[in-house]
Amino acid sequence: MEFFVLLSSIAGMTGSRGQANYAMANTFQDAFARSMAVDGRHCISLNLGSIMSVGLAAERNLTQVLQRDGFVGIPKDEFFAILDWACDPVNPAGRDPATAQLITGLAGAQKLAPEHFRGVYWTSKPMFRPLIRLNAASGERYEVVDEPKIQNDFAAQMAHAKDEAGARETALMALVDRLADLLAVPKVDIDSKRTMMAFGIDSLIGLELRQWIWKTLQAEISVLEIMQSESVERLSWTVAKQSKLNNS
Repeated sequence: MEFFVLLSSIAGMTGSRGQANYAMANTFQDAFARSMAVDGRHCISLNLGSIMSVGLAAERNLTQVLQRDGFVGIPKDEFFAILDWACDPVNPAGRDPATAQLITGLAGAQKLAPEHFRGVYWTSKPMFRPLIRLNAASGERYEVVDEPKIQNDFAAQMAHAKDEAGARETALMALVDRLADLLAVPKVDIDSKRTMMAFGIDSLIGLELRQWIWKTLQAEISVLEIMQSESVERLSWTVAKQSKLNNS
């Protein structure tokens, strides 16, 4: 073969919460490409993120969710250009194990505000430590414009709710606060009348939200209930009703 291109994923580099099998499969592709290159055969593994404007992420409006985790994606034209480069039979990168893997779609250490970059789950991995230092060195270019973060003890508020209305209000405030964190948007952008799907919440984030609800409010809510809830407000009613902290 003149060339061999593997469409891997950046999950092979960063991991993918709740999808260890998926991350492992992509890591294998990356290792396989390097092994082929060692033998002198042209092989390149492309660690792809989302492709902007097309594909599942674009169709489900998951851009903000992905950016929260440091996945910025690449334009469609850039993806085609990368394919042209990878499929070039005389490209020396395909026969060098040091260059047989190309990573795309990760947020640059010099492009994200330090507070955001350090909060991304994959940047805590040891191999990304140099990026943390690079990000910190460029931190003076950023002006913090995020709304002040107020730590609320929602568990205590739920336990001291005087009636059902108070419990529901606490649950709603807690859900709005958590969704704003998960989506990396101001709380004012969370419309409690909208469904969870309308915010681009997928099953993985639904699982994360389920675990947080149990840990914070001690309410046993299934991922299916979260995903199929009529609105954030309706979900808060269910949480208030199921919470073991609610004595009202």
